[in-house]
Formats: sequence, C-alpha cells, structure tokens
Amino acid sequence: MSPPKLRIAGLHKSFGTGERRTEVLRDINLDLADNEFVSLVGTSGCGKSTLLSIVAGLQDFDAGDLSIDGAPILQPGLDRGVVFQSYTLLPWLTARQNIEFALKAAGYDRATCRRIALEHLELVKLADSADRYPAELSGETARRHCACALLSAQDAVDGRALRRARCLDPAPDAGTADPDLGGTQVDRPVCHA
Repeated sequence: MSPPKLRIAGLHKSFGTGERRTEVLRDINLDLADNEFVSLVGTSGCGKSTLLSIVAGLQDFDAGDLSIDGAPILQPGLDRGVVFQSYTLLPWLTARQNIEFALKAAGYDRATCRRIALEHLELVKLADSADRYPAELSGETARRHCACALLSAQDAVDGRALRRARCLDPAPDAGTADPDLGGTQVDRPVCHA
C-alpha cells in the first residue's frame, strides 16, 4: 500500500502565551489519499482555516508531523495551495493574467503561460470571463478563477492537477471516461467555494 498523499500526525497549534494561550488544534491525525475529497466542518473559530493554513505551509504549529508524499511540509510549495475565503486576484490584472502570473511563478515563459491559461480556462468553462478584471466578476466566478490559478500552478508540478480536479466545472458530466485516470468511469463532484 502506498503512503498517503497527505499525512497529519499528532498536530498541535496554540495562539498566545501564558494565561492568554488558547489551544486551537489538539492531536489532529489525518491521512488523505491522492484525489480524495474531504470536508472540514465545524463552528466558526474551531481551527478549520488554521489547519488548512498549516498544511499550506503558511503557518507554524507547536507539535506534530505533516508530510506530502512522505516529504515533510516545511514551507509553502507548488504541490499545494489555498483558495482563501476572500478571493485574492490581483486587481490590476485580468482573470487570465492572474492565472498567467501563477504560471510565471512556476517558471513558464510568456507564450506557454498564455497557452496553458487559456486551455485551463476553457477546461473549466471560464474562457468567457478571461479578459475581465476582478471588479467585473461575481464573487463565485472570482473564486473559481482563483482555484483555476492554483490548479494551473499545481499542474506545472505534476501535469494532471487541473484535469483531476474538474470540480471547477459548474455542470460536469457525471460518469464520463477520463483518460488522465486510466480511461475509467469517474463521477466528478461539483465544488462550491
């Protein structure tokens, strides 16, 4: 059996010191397989976003171990990312340019960035809004563009991230054959930000 894609073992996180110390996460343990979808559910302030920020490498933790494919998570990396609750598109760039920006950070040249961005926007049915600025997009469309940028950057790492995560498509065809998954029948979920 292969190791989990993501492993969280004995994770602890607190904020503050002394009497003001607040334990947010205590002994969190989780193994996730590649392509496994999981929902974190809890009340406001229970640590869901803190846990995701730690996994993304954006926040330190007090104790425990985190790994992706067996390698420890020590800092942010292109192998994972976060679409924040408040979307984060650079307001002076169009939606397409925001995706190209993520690809440039992954080391692609300008022409390749443009080609990949357009291909990915087409794949998730966002091509019609590619040349709009963030202020011209609805919140949901802007979040989907953020997710597309994130997955495009991850695609630069493994070449399959966006195609595996077709949940950005607002009306996916359920039960279609996917050549990136060995041509097997797959049911693709609809994701909502």
